[in-house]
Amino acid sequence: MLAISYFIVAKLGLTFTVVANNVTLIWPPSGLALFSLLAFGIRLWPWVFLGALATNVTTGIPIQAAMVIAVGNSLEAMTGYYLLRYAGFHRELHHVKDIMLLVLLAAGLSTMVSATVGAYSLAYFQVVPWIDLRHAWLTWWMGDAMGVLVFAPLLLSWWLSNKESFNAGRTIEAILLLLSLILVTEFVFGTQFSLFDRPLPLAFMTFPILIWAAMRFGMRGATTAVLIVAGVTLVNIVYMQGLFAQGSSFESLTLLWLYTNFLAVTSMVLAASASERQMAEKRLRHLSQHDPLTSLPNRVSLQEDISVAIARAARHNYQTAVLFMDLDRFKTINDTLGHSVGDQLLISVGQRLRDSIRQEDAVYRQGGDEFIILLEDVQHGEYSGKVAETIKAAMSQPFDVQGIVLHTSVSIGISIYPHDGKDVESLLKNADIAMYRAKDLGRNNVAFYSPEMNALAVKKLNMEMELREALNQQQFELYYQPQYDATGFEVKGCEALLRWRRSEGKLVLPDDFIPVLEETGLIKPVGAWVIDAACAQLAFWHHQGHDTLRMSVNISSHQLDDPNLLGHLEDCLHRHKLKPERLELEITESMLVRHDPETMKILKGMIDLGLRLAIDDFGTGYSSLSYLHRMSIDTLKIDRAFVANIPGDEGSEAIVRAIIGLGKSMNLNLVAEGVESTSQAEFLRKLGCNLLQGYLFSKPVTADAFQQLLQVDASPTASAR
Repeated sequence: MLAISYFIVAKLGLTFTVVANNVTLIWPPSGLALFSLLAFGIRLWPWVFLGALATNVTTGIPIQAAMVIAVGNSLEAMTGYYLLRYAGFHRELHHVKDIMLLVLLAAGLSTMVSATVGAYSLAYFQVVPWIDLRHAWLTWWMGDAMGVLVFAPLLLSWWLSNKESFNAGRTIEAILLLLSLILVTEFVFGTQFSLFDRPLPLAFMTFPILIWAAMRFGMRGATTAVLIVAGVTLVNIVYMQGLFAQGSSFESLTLLWLYTNFLAVTSMVLAASASERQMAEKRLRHLSQHDPLTSLPNRVSLQEDISVAIARAARHNYQTAVLFMDLDRFKTINDTLGHSVGDQLLISVGQRLRDSIRQEDAVYRQGGDEFIILLEDVQHGEYSGKVAETIKAAMSQPFDVQGIVLHTSVSIGISIYPHDGKDVESLLKNADIAMYRAKDLGRNNVAFYSPEMNALAVKKLNMEMELREALNQQQFELYYQPQYDATGFEVKGCEALLRWRRSEGKLVLPDDFIPVLEETGLIKPVGAWVIDAACAQLAFWHHQGHDTLRMSVNISSHQLDDPNLLGHLEDCLHRHKLKPERLELEITESMLVRHDPETMKILKGMIDLGLRLAIDDFGTGYSSLSYLHRMSIDTLKIDRAFVANIPGDEGSEAIVRAIIGLGKSMNLNLVAEGVESTSQAEFLRKLGCNLLQGYLFSKPVTADAFQQLLQVDASPTASAR
């Protein structure tokens, strides 16, 4: 098909030969050949050769010359293909750079190959005299260059560009553009103007219409408009009419060549500029409406889409569901394995969510590890529950991220229009409330919104405001739970524990308010107060003569994100004249194995200050022996969950033995939490545990009560104290 098409358009071009019967200023096959290789690949070059050979043979030149010239035609197309390819040419012609590459490399440079081979072949085989070689070469090059500039981009734009939809208004505009272009071109080039009576700039009356075509209809409009102008002008030249129908046919065709190429380059540059601007605007719109990490629609798109969905649901009388999802334990993964792994996990989660819903439904990234699914045309509320269960099942499958197998789950909250809200804000807020309820149920759960949940959310909000007021009104207190030597049952240290005493005198336990402190960020100022108050109290007891007493203070993961933490610790030690080795900071295993450089810097800074580090609840998280050694950990605290079942439970006994054995081998201090019976104390003492802490000896008490404990000995039978 390519060879036949080449032959047909070649015969059309040879109609306007100006040198012998072989050289013309209009050579469409050069554009057709380049287009074919760019669109379908270099493998089509033999068909270019066959089409060129068939054409050359019909002109009556020797067969040897016909074959050499056909080789030159093929080499021209192949040279243009490779030059454009290695220069980074994009065949969609969306950028001005691509137009310049087409003009310089394809039309300007590669056409010289065919012109050189063709002109010298004609001279060598005596088809044209050697004296006309320069004229033949220039004419050949001009004809091929015009074919590349006019026909290659025309065919590329129609073959490769996205199909454009035409509504009634756009169709009418296209018809008006076409009629205007034909009428103006015919007026300028179809009237008997004299080149000397009328100025040549009259030819540029077509320019406004070409600009119209380029700006409104893109590269297709621009290249088609140029072809129409060139075609109408050429027909009038044949009939010796118009501005360019003057003098010899060579002069007329030369004027047409200059004019057409100028129009082609200018209109293509205009179209490419318009395309660049449109693509830039499209990119900006996409960035403003999509999450840059997952490429999912973001909260801006979510707001708009829910609003539209609500309007449709109201009009067609169906329900719309909003599923608010939060990844469980994502922060632990992010902190432990690094942000790059966390980001890849979010991308994988987004893809898996898309695969779990219908095509007409949509997934959005709300931010962080929160995703939202919008379900339209929900006939029954149960359907949204089924979708949620499908998502839970999909999320339960392991994720392979950078060679690491990760397991996660989702907590999902569901709100349904119109029952749970009739506007965007209400639906999102209530789905969020339901999601937190799902987390409260133990994570990896689904919860439908109910009005009672809103009451719980309001209660949490009220607690946040009360906690802010408590910080200002100094309603926080420290209680102290003693840590006893396992052999002599003497008080060796204590753990400072936070309590909140409301204004009416009611004492609030930490499990009820510390999660709110962490969620709201209040843990940082409250944690700073705890450190200062603990240091002040410890310094007081040292001044009272208990200078060997050691105190441990819990540090939240949120506090490790505070760049002022080290400075605050150093200031407290200095102001209270406290020896740093008497203050022990308790952190969790997940905090220890963070890969965040800032966290490592803060932990190392604590060690450099001389502070002791303890691992709280050891064995319940991501145990890493290398970090125990690398970070110079001083103390391991055995979690109460293991202590509770000893002696008697073989599994718990084995774990406790392993932890104590590990600690002793690394010369670490060992503290057992939650000791409530003499049998537990005796079991731990025999294994070599250093310190015991629990209700067997004392519950957490006030500073005054703790000072009384310092004055007396303790024994395993002193649980009533």
